[in-house]
Amino acid sequence: MKGFRSLTAISALTILCAGCSGISSPSNNQNSVFTGTVGPETGSTTQPITHTFSVSKTGEMSAHFTSITPNNASLIGLALGNLVNGSCAVYSLSNLTGLNRDVFVSQALKGSYCIQVFNGGGVASAQSYSLTVNHP
Repeated sequence: MKGFRSLTAISALTILCAGCSGISSPSNNQNSVFTGTVGPETGSTTQPITHTFSVSKTGEMSAHFTSITPNNASLIGLALGNLVNGSCAVYSLSNLTGLNRDVFVSQALKGSYCIQVFNGGGVASAQSYSLTVNHP
């Protein structure tokens, strides 16, 4: 009888937690797509290009360029941070990343984020980009 009560209690907790929405499976993630143009001067002596997005649940996050033109071999810098009072507080940096390379594969907590695009030394002429951030 004692085992039956324990099993009943565990079953009840499982059913109750099935409706919990605190953590998101990567298969339930959404994509935020950002576009822009980075040039030789972007981020070296001027401000980087900043894009913002919100995360509604805890889960896995990653970012990658899906398009870089006209030279898809260009290497572009990315920085990830939290949006704090309208400013990007960077906590992770990748100076040179290229097309279809996942960066910032990490846990994301609920909150406001920013991703910055800049010339980390691999952009000799203006490059248009499409950047996808996959997040909960």
